[in-house]
Amino acid sequence: MKKGLNAWLCIGALLLITSCGKERDYRMAIPADAGIVVGMNLESIAEKADVKGEEEQAKIEAFLKENLDASMSDYVVSLVRNPEESGLDLSSSVYLYYTASSEEIGFIVKVGDEEKVQTLFEKLNGQEEGWVLESRKGVRTLSLDRQAAVAFDESALLLLVNAKTSTSLVEKSIALLTQTEEQSFLSKKELFKAFETQNGDMTGVVSYGSIMPPQLMPMVKNSFPENLDLSDINLLLSLRFEQGKVAMQGECFYTSEVAKEWAKKSEGIVMPQKGLFLPQGNPAFWMGLGLKGEKMFDMLMGYPQYAEQMKPMEPVLRKLFAAIEGDVAISMPVMLSGEMKLNLNIELKEGQENDFMTAVSNLLQGLGVPVSATGNQTYSMALPGVNLTFGLDEEKHFYLTAQNAELPVADVAAGDWTKEVKGNLLYYRFDIKEFSNLLAPFMEGQKNIQYMSLLDYICGKTKTPDSVDLEVVMKNQDENVLKQMVDIVKSLDE
Repeated sequence: MKKGLNAWLCIGALLLITSCGKERDYRMAIPADAGIVVGMNLESIAEKADVKGEEEQAKIEAFLKENLDASMSDYVVSLVRNPEESGLDLSSSVYLYYTASSEEIGFIVKVGDEEKVQTLFEKLNGQEEGWVLESRKGVRTLSLDRQAAVAFDESALLLLVNAKTSTSLVEKSIALLTQTEEQSFLSKKELFKAFETQNGDMTGVVSYGSIMPPQLMPMVKNSFPENLDLSDINLLLSLRFEQGKVAMQGECFYTSEVAKEWAKKSEGIVMPQKGLFLPQGNPAFWMGLGLKGEKMFDMLMGYPQYAEQMKPMEPVLRKLFAAIEGDVAISMPVMLSGEMKLNLNIELKEGQENDFMTAVSNLLQGLGVPVSATGNQTYSMALPGVNLTFGLDEEKHFYLTAQNAELPVADVAAGDWTKEVKGNLLYYRFDIKEFSNLLAPFMEGQKNIQYMSLLDYICGKTKTPDSVDLEVVMKNQDENVLKQMVDIVKSLDE
């Protein structure tokens, strides 16, 4: 009898240990239909923003004491000094999600100590008339108004916001905090696992189909193969705040064989660039890609919407696209007030240059656009407010220039960044410094857009079809970008 009792006690102890180790994952509050999910490392962000120093903390405490009554300010100041006393586990990632179908935004924080969170809300409860903390189904809720509610239990705190709803969000918040894993975003196991492996100050996953508003879905779906579910196309994002720049990496993730097959076909329309059309100097905007025109045309013809539009002119368009293979570049060398210049350059298949020009001529005639020959394989046409010239250059590459004034040609050496272009499927650069100089007269007194003056350029590049690197580079390379942004915010109050 004693041996049997000991065995049951051992089994009972084992079950208790096992059950205690399986605490509910606070991320189960993220709904399965969330189109955007973002994870934020608040500790890393606060450190890089330099808001954890003694001087910054003193300013925050002074602000709180000035704007809150004595009892409340003392409590909140104690939380600023010891954030863990709030009961919220801010050492774990904080999550933000958005659902397009309901236009709902959720903010989720891990709960470390439910009793301390209870104390926090009891303190807040007395600060606003009409706020009542209630408890149902093991969840404590607080309705802020019809468009916002807060709820928490032993695992998570959820702030729910929906500007379009006409009913209380309390029931929805309870449902999210009590839903099962199978009802949550975590049920997408492969996608969630890939999302978890992302590293950065902020990480995210965007589902192409799930972010699309229902009213736009039929139109967008017509631009893709009929058997492709857009929710199976996802983009994983990782963002880091670094010295003098924001660095972001993106990676495509497909959750069905149909989506993977579509992605494989899409890969066939791009190729590494040779760097044929690099600019002089640093244009306001430049983008280059390697393109296989014929494969692109075949792919477009597989999409119902494009096929219907292109069918009447299919022979001309096919000849046009079939001649394109190699580098394609678009640049805007000048973007001054009232003045504009745009260049397009296209590499053509050897021996198909004349066919391409014939197809361009036939296409323009079919559209009723008047074209004048100005030389051997060079043409011009005047459109309202802009003059266009196009033709073949000495290497038999196609060029088109559009400008609205006779602008001087800049005799400047190419920027160092042009050395990075070769080998990329896509390369993009936008010179924000020049753009902000253009806006300078309008920025005086507009403190809310002063951050523009901090930026130098944006650069995006793609070496593989399923990934992209993006950098937002600052003029100041000596300080973390978050610190620079915080300094701008501070200046707004001065």
